[in-house]
Parts: sequence; structure tokens; C-alpha cells
Amino acid sequence: MISDSILSSWQPEKSALNTLTIENSLRLLQSHLGFEFPRPGEVVDYLLKHQGLYDLVLYTCYRTEEIFGHNSQISLELYHDPEIHDEYLTIFVRQEEYEPDIIDQIDAICREYEQGLAGIDGYLLVNTDFQPPTV
Repeated sequence: MISDSILSSWQPEKSALNTLTIENSLRLLQSHLGFEFPRPGEVVDYLLKHQGLYDLVLYTCYRTEEIFGHNSQISLELYHDPEIHDEYLTIFVRQEEYEPDIIDQIDAICREYEQGLAGIDGYLLVNTDFQPPTV
């Protein structure tokens, strides 16, 4: 587990944010926290286009794992909204048996990062699709 002090003190150089940096971060999320990335190239491309989201995405991934990691599959995906022809990063939480307060827990995570989205290009959502884990 990575402590809050490490996360809060780490500030990547914005100019250093490149494909390798993002790919390495995704590998760490996968190997240390068990995150799934069905289409990692889409996530990398989105973060390269919306670099201001990078720190917020990492923070939110860690918070989501702290709350749901013990009994959930967590994935970071680029969601393609067919109704409004939009796309944005989504952290999906999937459980075998859904906790009755899952939406309240997800809303609590969202409240932590939503203010950080102000003035940043791109979007992040934490959600569930009430599907079973895929693995």
C-alpha cells in the first residue's frame, strides 16, 4: 500500500509526462493494486491528450482501491458514450455480490476529486455497471 504522504509529496514534471511514464504508472496500478486495463492504449492516449488529469487519476485509483480493493474488480477504461459522442476515463467497480451502499461509497470517492476537475481538460468518473467481474 502506498501511503498518503508519498502520494501527496510526489509531483511529476509535466514536461516529463509521456507514454513511458503513463505506461509505467498503469503497470504499477496493475501489479500492486490489481487494476484491470482492458484497452490500456486508449487510457494512455487519453492521458497524453489530457495531461492535467494524470495526478487526479492516480490519486482516485488509489482511493478506489482503498475502499473497494478487498472485494471488487477495479478497472480503468476509456468509456465511449454513444448518445453524446463523448469519451472519458472511467474507473469501474465490479463485485460478485454488490454491497447495498456501493453507490454511496462511489459518491464519496467522487466528492473527493470532483473539485480537482475544475479547469482541467478531460473528465474522470468512478462508477459501476452492476456487471460481475470479468476475470
